[in-house]
Amino acid sequence: MSDKTKRMSLILELAEKDVESAANTFADAKARLASERHKLDDILNYLNDYAAANEAGNLRLSSEQLMRQRAFVGQLSQAQSQQRLLIAQNERDVEHKKSLWQKAHLKQRAMQDLVKRMSDEAQAQADKKEEKLLDEWAQQQFVRSESHAKLH
Repeated sequence: MSDKTKRMSLILELAEKDVESAANTFADAKARLASERHKLDDILNYLNDYAAANEAGNLRLSSEQLMRQRAFVGQLSQAQSQQRLLIAQNERDVEHKKSLWQKAHLKQRAMQDLVKRMSDEAQAQADKKEEKLLDEWAQQQFVRSESHAKLH
């Protein structure tokens, strides 16, 4: 392997580490998004359960209790809205991380192709050099045998 190919192989290793790092970051972003979606589901389930549990009992509530209940439902609705905004932000982050991972992956593939091409070229040059040396050796052997034959 030529020095140039060795250097390119080191650059390829760095590109592979970049891909791994980008993949991990992408996976972390997807996990955060899933967690935030789960939190929204929890809020919605609680809101539905709370509404169902209190629907029948609203007739027996005082106006103060009814106001507190509506305020609480309003807070839950606000939490739901905030959670939806957080999910949208996380979705954008996931797309960004995915894009970074894809770019790193494409760069790695390009580096792999370049290193392979350089290695193939170096091997072809080495093969050519070896063939030339063998041809020269064969020619020298032929000349020697011809000289030796003329002497005898």
